[in-house]
Amino acid sequence: KKWITKAFGILANAEMRKLKRACHTLFDGVWSNPKERKLCYEILAEQMGIPVEECHFGYFDTVKLKQAYTILHRRELQNEFYRRNQG
Repeated sequence: KKWITKAFGILANAEMRKLKRACHTLFDGVWSNPKERKLCYEILAEQMGIPVEECHFGYFDTVKLKQAYTILHRRELQNEFYRRNQG
């Protein structure tokens, strides 16, 4: 049996887990296939001012999770995603 010996991302406290769930609920409602998911992460990275390679909810600390949530809650990512996918 293989065991994971390295944690993915950073260890989350209760506040971070709540924020991650809230972010994923909003984020996952936007995309419907892997290509769209990739585009969503690219847009979120641009809007957060971070490299796309660092744009993963598991990597975010509380400050970054709150920043991502604000972007998602204000529908900034969603609006840009739909703008880029028109036509």
